[in-house]
Amino acid sequence: MNVWQIGTRRDENIILTAKEKEYKKLDGFLCGEAMADHWDPTLSLYIDEKRTKLAYSDALSFDAAYFVLSERALKIFQDYASDTIECLPFQCKQEGYIIANPLEYVDCLDMERSEYKVYKGAPDTIQFYTKLCFVKGDLEGKHLFRITHMDDYLVACSDAFKEAVESAGMIGFEFKKLSDEIVAERAPKGSIKKENAKDSNKQENTDTYKMYNKKVIGFISSLKGLTTDKNLEAFYELIDELEGLAKEDKKYYMLLSTCYENVDDFNNAFRCFEQVYNSKDKKALKRYSYLSNTRKLVRIRPSRQSKKLPKFKYVAKKELKDYFISAQTDEKCCVCGKENIDFYVGHAYEDGKLIVYTEDRERFCGECLANGRAAHEKNIVFNNEFIDEIEDIAIEKRQTLKYCTPGVSHNFDTNEDIWPVCCDDFCCYMGSDDFSAKFQCVECGKKISWEHFT
Repeated sequence: MNVWQIGTRRDENIILTAKEKEYKKLDGFLCGEAMADHWDPTLSLYIDEKRTKLAYSDALSFDAAYFVLSERALKIFQDYASDTIECLPFQCKQEGYIIANPLEYVDCLDMERSEYKVYKGAPDTIQFYTKLCFVKGDLEGKHLFRITHMDDYLVACSDAFKEAVESAGMIGFEFKKLSDEIVAERAPKGSIKKENAKDSNKQENTDTYKMYNKKVIGFISSLKGLTTDKNLEAFYELIDELEGLAKEDKKYYMLLSTCYENVDDFNNAFRCFEQVYNSKDKKALKRYSYLSNTRKLVRIRPSRQSKKLPKFKYVAKKELKDYFISAQTDEKCCVCGKENIDFYVGHAYEDGKLIVYTEDRERFCGECLANGRAAHEKNIVFNNEFIDEIEDIAIEKRQTLKYCTPGVSHNFDTNEDIWPVCCDDFCCYMGSDDFSAKFQCVECGKKISWEHFT
């Protein structure tokens, strides 16, 4: 008898990916927990053509938390674990696939005989191990499951399940042996001295951490989510509490990183993650790379949003609330030197590279953006330089869009479609949803919708 980790191959496989806004639909996904009640079936995934090696696979590569299965692969999963698998639909041009979420946890590890190290922020969860010992009786009748005390994303299977997948010639799966030893009975607790024994203080700290973890999950997975300023401000109050706790116990930085990522503040998400990530953990390294390289508009805390938004010809005023922030006391514009004015915290391009004007950069006011002084003195443009290729539009209009309009083109631009045009002028950007970017002609009022590429 053996226990195997089952996963999806990333090399020589079909790789799925998604637009950034689609990933938000997965924010509330918790490994091993039922998602059907708040699952969004409009989730749209597409094939990464540059990284895809095969024309067909039974298990597409996307996320380690669950499986994207073909119909024939799903049948094997259901044959061996029909009562413990949740099937979740999604949209994809590669038809005939469904997301399978294994729900069962099995407490089958002999923690006394196993040799391991736990996470600092989660003392009940194994981070590294040199030996895993399983209890035979706890494995009986279990063929596909997650393991109590192991990372939630890890899915294990039996010999029988592995043989069924391999004998059917399934493509896209990979297996790794987990079991070093199978014993008939569990060793009595405390019979073998462990370095990671918990005292009452550690247990109390763990309970507090779990309480805050549930609070964070509750906010993120709420049906209302973080869509209103009231809910968002309450979420920031929770962030303030976590910042205070993190000063005493670094493990709270992990929760903070998750919180900041969910309000699109990747700078702070990265700052917090740096405090706790382990460079030897491949999963942590992947997240470290993602956070350090992601650039996105920061969602401004409602209490700090500018109340007097400037007006721009090519961006609707309602879309500007996350682009300007009220100045702090004695804060001056780095261009004109004025105080007590609104500062720009959106996107720009510097030498072709997308940047964000958040707290780590000298900031300038909306007036200096609108009159072009900020672009001139900082040697930046706010919207894609390919706008110059639209030669049918007057040069002064192109310059206004590039140098005097808040940077919103990163939401929809490509090298082929730069910005919609109507009545010999650029259209006004009205906002985006999960499926398209919305525009309106500044002359005739015609509404235009650009579907996101998938």
